[in-house]
Amino acid sequence: SAALHVTGGPAVTLWHPGSRGAGRFMAWGSFTQTRASNPPGSYGLFIGGTSLDGKDYNILYCAVFGNGAYSIKHRLGGELHTLVERRASGAIRPADARGKASNAIGWLVDESHVSCVINGTTVSSFPRTLLVGPGKLESIDGIVGLHVDRDVEVRIAEFGVRH
Repeated sequence: SAALHVTGGPAVTLWHPGSRGAGRFMAWGSFTQTRASNPPGSYGLFIGGTSLDGKDYNILYCAVFGNGAYSIKHRLGGELHTLVERRASGAIRPADARGKASNAIGWLVDESHVSCVINGTTVSSFPRTLLVGPGKLESIDGIVGLHVDRDVEVRIAEFGVRH
């Protein structure tokens, strides 16, 4: 299968309008960071994307850092809300001496919960109702895509959504 290679400059959010999650679904991506970034940046997967072509774009993303930490953030236009501040997890493969690391990042969504899954391990889970409403996601259903932080070089070998 074809891979996507992102060479970081400013942070970027990438998506295809046809990549959507709805109801019960799993979204996943297989990421390989190819070099260290300075300062340490992150890469990951977002769900619930709406208004992505406007100033009020809305996403929830789970991102991995090369040092073995992850964070979960919600972006609504110019606002950034932190649900999980950088937190170390044994589920994450940290970057080696050359700055290379491979991690599978996913979201598992069911009727009641939304969970970030890294390398097959659930690292954080939230009730769906906590994530939707004014100042939050419009819906968990929405576009699924990629988020790559500044100065991060990453290869995405697999990306998908399964209902």
